[in-house]
Amino acid sequence: MSQWNRSIFSQLKNKYKNYTENLLFLDQPIFNFQILDNISNEKIIVSHHGSVILEAAYLGFKTISSIACLWQPEFKISNLWSNREEYKKILDKPWDELSF
Repeated sequence: MSQWNRSIFSQLKNKYKNYTENLLFLDQPIFNFQILDNISNEKIIVSHHGSVILEAAYLGFKTISSIACLWQPEFKISNLWSNREEYKKILDKPWDELSF
């Protein structure tokens, strides 16, 4: 399984290599705070279900994550999606229409 993950990650990283101003691919371990401390709070943090969402929400970022996360949706920590269509729709929302 990890070989597939590496292959898919490499393909995505290569596909979007010219968008480094707007994207950051992490290919080595790093403390979330090291990144969050250097990002404007007007940016949106997107993660499938990682703990970075909790840290980013605490620091005042707007976040987008899967509904398959560690917390219940009732906590309203992140802007959640549960299928591909919802994910596309939420990614298209302007910053000011996303919840904190």
